[in-house]
Amino acid sequence: MERWCPRCEWRGDSQGQACPSCGTRLIELIRPEPELEASEPQGDPIQPIKAPAPVRPLRRAAPEAARESDQATAPEDTPSGRQRSIWRRSLQVAWTILPLALVGAILASIVSTNERTGVSEAPASPTSSPDGVTRLPPVLVALRGGQDGRNGGLYESLNGNEQDISSGIVDFELGPTGTIGAIDSQGDLHLLPGTRVVNGPVLDVAFSPDGRYMAICRGGQVAPELTVVSIDHPKRPMWPPVAGCEQVWSNDSNYIAFRIPSGEIPGHYLAGEFGVLDVRVDVQFRLEGTWPVAWAPSFGFAITPLTVISSSRDSVDVMDPSGGRRRTLVTSDMVRRLTGGRSFGSIELLAWSPDGERLALGSASGANGFGLAGIAIVDPRTGEGTFAGAAYNPLSLSWSSTQAVIAELAGRAGRVTRMMPKDAPYVDLLELDRASWSPDGRWILGRSTEGWVTIDALRADRWNAIATPTSDWVLARWCCPPVHIVHMPGTG
Repeated sequence: MERWCPRCEWRGDSQGQACPSCGTRLIELIRPEPELEASEPQGDPIQPIKAPAPVRPLRRAAPEAARESDQATAPEDTPSGRQRSIWRRSLQVAWTILPLALVGAILASIVSTNERTGVSEAPASPTSSPDGVTRLPPVLVALRGGQDGRNGGLYESLNGNEQDISSGIVDFELGPTGTIGAIDSQGDLHLLPGTRVVNGPVLDVAFSPDGRYMAICRGGQVAPELTVVSIDHPKRPMWPPVAGCEQVWSNDSNYIAFRIPSGEIPGHYLAGEFGVLDVRVDVQFRLEGTWPVAWAPSFGFAITPLTVISSSRDSVDVMDPSGGRRRTLVTSDMVRRLTGGRSFGSIELLAWSPDGERLALGSASGANGFGLAGIAIVDPRTGEGTFAGAAYNPLSLSWSSTQAVIAELAGRAGRVTRMMPKDAPYVDLLELDRASWSPDGRWILGRSTEGWVTIDALRADRWNAIATPTSDWVLARWCCPPVHIVHMPGTG
């Protein structure tokens, strides 16, 4: 039986002994099926198992068939073998030429059709029409106004087909495969499309990156609880709930980091501690570190790296999910070299690039103006990177699939969005907030003073209005999959 170590993640068969690496008691990687709820419909009645179809026994070949089989395997140096070899080569040539001829005919037909009609293949991303209005992307979901839930609702566009899909919604979250988790004004969670409902009060929901599970924070503001369920059976908890909220999934969908409520003040969490839950075996860890944390893409690693801000907020540590093998990944000296020796502000945000090679740090200046506010992007392996100072503190960070960053800053007259391409100077997009990337990294969606717009990431001066009224939109995101955004706690 293969066993797993929850501390160092060793796997293997230790013949019933403890972990040979660290001595921790091993756990069998077997997840029990959750008990069924009697009140939940279970779908179609169970059908009796049918017996497999009888297997027809093999029969001995007749003498004539045996002779044909012998001829089929005759050597090519015999007369019959040479004749069959010629026929075989002729058939091979024919089967090679025929597909090529068909492909050529199809391509010729497509080219001639395009030349006649001027029609080209539609790109997956939104494009600008001749009148300058941007058509909606393949999938877009927006939350309409009315935060009390009475006038609010969800708007969805699927390949240009626009519809209102739900009403009375105050918040929503998009899953990687297009499932929408919508929270209504009563705190109930609706999974769309479909009619599945999880009774509230639900405070927050997060989908696993593989799209199979949800982490639901529910209960009161003083002592919220975190529950993990499968998408297919959202009313059946996989494990007993744990005290926590503001859940963040690891990239491999095996772990959840979460904040631990203080249990005294509504919405208040422990400052120097957080929790980690292994959803595979219901193992919990309580670790030291400053929120928010960031899971690193674990390409080529035996562990799932977890990065946290140090208690002094001037460096970044990395550890395994249990808190073991902790070390400093980004030192304060490493960041100071990027600022030309000037003091870096307190680190408030962490976000890893999709390829796991670079780490974006958002820094804020202190109340007395001490330390530089801005965005630093560093390669922890070499210490090389860039720093772009700002007059305002960062509120969110988000990487695109093309390795570019957008950061939302808290300006005096309103929020400002900064775009930082991989190999080009940064650009500040004034009077733009709630910005997010398209899945392919080609476009930016955001809210301006004139309504919601799309911006060409290659030409940041090209702002296009969305071709539908957006004045009552509160939040909008593209899918699928939606691009992750790291927010300052309480600013999302």
